[in-house]
Amino acid sequence: MLDIRLASGRIVSLPYAWLSIADYLPEGKLLLDFGKYKVTAEGTNILPVRKLIAEHRARCIEEGTDIERVAKDEDALYFERIEVTKVEDEL
Repeated sequence: MLDIRLASGRIVSLPYAWLSIADYLPEGKLLLDFGKYKVTAEGTNILPVRKLIAEHRARCIEEGTDIERVAKDEDALYFERIEVTKVEDEL
């Protein structure tokens, strides 16, 4: 399972068995397709996390807060926005 931890305190756990695509975009965006759930994560220095997810080795990704961002170095890994959406069934 991959835990998606949002700054609001919500945690969504999604099984790696459902992961069909882990798409990294160089502008600092990671798109994960879990079938009925899509995850969009944006941040800085997140490429190493894509590798861990592709290998099914990441335990979680966590959305940071503004206070955490100020406290981190510029080259530190940081997710500034994570969105989990459920895809509605099409008829």
